[in-house]
Amino acid sequence: MTFGIYFHVPFCRSKCYYCGFYSITNLSLQDDYINALLKEIYNKKILIYELSKKYKKITIFLGGGTPTLLKLKNLEKILNSIKDFMDKVIEFTIEANPESVTKEKIEIYRSFGINRISIGIQSFDDDVLSFLGRPHRLKDSLKALEIAKKYFDNISIDLLGGIPNFKNTSETSEKYIIEFKPKHISFYNLSKDKKNIWSKKIRIDDSKQTEDYINFCDLLKNLDYEHYEISNFSFKGYQCKHNINYWQRGEYIGFGPSAVSFLKKILNNKDIRYKNISNLISYIENPLKAKREIITEDKALWETIFLNLRRKKGLSKRLLYKTNNQTKTEKIIERINYLTKNNILRENKNYWYIPEKNFLISNEILLWILKDM
Repeated sequence: MTFGIYFHVPFCRSKCYYCGFYSITNLSLQDDYINALLKEIYNKKILIYELSKKYKKITIFLGGGTPTLLKLKNLEKILNSIKDFMDKVIEFTIEANPESVTKEKIEIYRSFGINRISIGIQSFDDDVLSFLGRPHRLKDSLKALEIAKKYFDNISIDLLGGIPNFKNTSETSEKYIIEFKPKHISFYNLSKDKKNIWSKKIRIDDSKQTEDYINFCDLLKNLDYEHYEISNFSFKGYQCKHNINYWQRGEYIGFGPSAVSFLKKILNNKDIRYKNISNLISYIENPLKAKREIITEDKALWETIFLNLRRKKGLSKRLLYKTNNQTKTEKIIERINYLTKNNILRENKNYWYIPEKNFLISNEILLWILKDM
């Protein structure tokens, strides 16, 4: 078993048009952010110690934003604050934008113990990158991949599909995936963010998104990638351990503005989720300010089903049978059995799972299982 540590680095050179993650472009606040982050880490040190005793393994994820915009002295401060736990770290990921990757940075990341890099390629088509408001171009992506592969065995890339009026992702990506063979690929179709003015102007073509997803899945299958979660693919042994912990409702601690923590059975035997304030100025003033959510048994059941059925492995029968709300559990199992009988779900001795051919309608499947719950 593992627990996760997540650091949110909220800085970007520019804001991509479609992005819904919390980030700002005022890099002058970086040192103040680090000081606040170190205060938060210091105040939660006992909690990290307790979890490190409870679990044998730790995953760390530096996300954003653009973590590779951190000054190296600031990254070193973060890592020094958790150095007591580094011997238990089995996976340490840093996210990077292609234009921010340099040989000097990558060498230092490796020396710090970072063993996985996730590069936000999004597209290998310059016209798409311009349309999305990305700050890099194809040449930056290729340069970043060339540098990264010299230092990292475990490279992940993010790609965005279903872009209206552009070629499918499989067409623009195939030659580069074959050339660089990233161990892990995350693929997401462009979606609308209700808070994003730019996305309101975009007309999503459902049929194109379906076609793009199917073609991309076929491409990666032919290249021996395992489709281990609806949006994630990897070579054998290179699944993202940090994200698997999220999908299994494992415990994790988040640091930084907008970061989320999830802790089990700590308040009247209830699970708790904390979300830090999504405003850097407010976070700098008080890095411990967070919104607390007590997870009810019903919500825990809902999350268990929703998150586990996203994975190819599926939902553990044993996990569902041992939930406390017997009435609702029986109703859910009745629905699952109905879907299994009609080949919408499948099962083996230990799991129910969504077959890959039905991943595209997974949301509809999940919502039907969980309706009125």
